[in-house]
Amino acid sequence: MTAAVRAQYEEHPYPRWLSLHRPEPVPDEAPRRVLVAGCGTGRDPLLSALRHPTWSFEAIDVSRRSLGYAMRKARELGVTNIRFRFVDLREVQGSYDRVVAIGVLHHLADPAEGLRALARCLAPDGELLLGIYSRRGRASLDRLRVLGGAGELRERRQRMLAALSDEEREEVEDLDFFELGHYRDTLYHVHEVALTPLELDAAIRGAGLVFDGFTSLPPDVAASHGAERDLRVWDALEAERPDLFRHMFRCRLRRLVPSPR
Repeated sequence: MTAAVRAQYEEHPYPRWLSLHRPEPVPDEAPRRVLVAGCGTGRDPLLSALRHPTWSFEAIDVSRRSLGYAMRKARELGVTNIRFRFVDLREVQGSYDRVVAIGVLHHLADPAEGLRALARCLAPDGELLLGIYSRRGRASLDRLRVLGGAGELRERRQRMLAALSDEEREEVEDLDFFELGHYRDTLYHVHEVALTPLELDAAIRGAGLVFDGFTSLPPDVAASHGAERDLRVWDALEAERPDLFRHMFRCRLRRLVPSPR
């Protein structure tokens, strides 16, 4: 991860949050070891740790400020089954039953390199939950950048919001532009890479993994194509419907099992 990316998250730790609704614990059959790569300020991994109290979580990031906030919230919430570490995901060692990498690989200079590194940490029967930007889905944000124009971030945000119609405001509500760090992360990140399904397929294969389906789809698409595992098909579907994945592919990957000789 570049120094510029690290500096951005030191200035604007992500995501900003103060409290969370404590989830009901899940009666898991067996403990699991989980790696959360790019944990940020810890909201999502802390939710998971509360939901699965018998699991062991290791959450890593390259922003000391974000990690400091995550550790403080863990103490406040009394979460003891999670360990936060300052380390680059490409340097992680160990074996994990689940690896979670949502919203981090597309900020690397080479996302495929990061995926290969995480694949090496995956247990033979483990799963990798990946979230990575969709090039076609992200294209819809170009108009918002145009509306924002040039200048200081707050000025851009004010100008953009003033130019939106009521309908457009509803469409961007879930992007949380009212927090400056979130606004910057979404529209003006110092470095991001977005993929097509075919490029995603190449990265998955290059890491020795197999695609095991998308985890977030519109109901109609899930009903008609939820079992589809060929990313060439998904590429054609997204070409017809560029907003299919919104801004990010969310999928499940598994280790490639060698064919018996």
